[in-house]
Amino acid sequence: MHNQPHLAQFLINTTWFINLNKPKRISMKIKNLSLSFLLLLPLFGWAQNNEQHSDNTNPFINEFGANAGLTTGVGLSYRHWFNKFGVQVTALPIKESNYTFISGGLTGMYSMHNTKYIRIFAYWGNHVYHEGHSYTSYQETNTNNNDVKYYGSTEYNTGVGLGFSFGRVVAFNISVGYGAYNVFGGAKNLSLLPTGEMGLYWRF
Repeated sequence: MHNQPHLAQFLINTTWFINLNKPKRISMKIKNLSLSFLLLLPLFGWAQNNEQHSDNTNPFINEFGANAGLTTGVGLSYRHWFNKFGVQVTALPIKESNYTFISGGLTGMYSMHNTKYIRIFAYWGNHVYHEGHSYTSYQETNTNNNDVKYYGSTEYNTGVGLGFSFGRVVAFNISVGYGAYNVFGGAKNLSLLPTGEMGLYWRF
């Protein structure tokens, strides 16, 4: 824990350097996610070189809250840690008269560093979601034979990266990594991009 002031100064210098040298042609989304990834890399190296005693680890193995991520799912989320390994389940169903959204995420995690207030872990996220819209096509000649049409799509996203959790009982989580989007949509629709995920959890 003695390296925290030096770490903070390093992050400030890194942010200043990135702001002076950021490219102009890359999209805002990739710039922001790439910047987050670069800023969090030093924490990973710091965690690897600073092992903590077992009495300084966070004792909670269950977490419940909300998560939002393209590769880990959107909605209410539950986590359970089996010592080093953990699993996260996220789900959110929404159904209205003309709109449907269903999200389901299953994420595997491996804890690399765990103290009372900070956990650093590797993750593999899997997210399946469906989104659809329906509308009524009115017939001019016979209003009793109106057609209701539904248009929807289902996609599967997956990604790997590093996750960082801050807090003892109430924990804020941020994850950065790389993802594949619409994996089963064919080569034409497949996208490979950096990803960012976040969540807020209550530990118990």
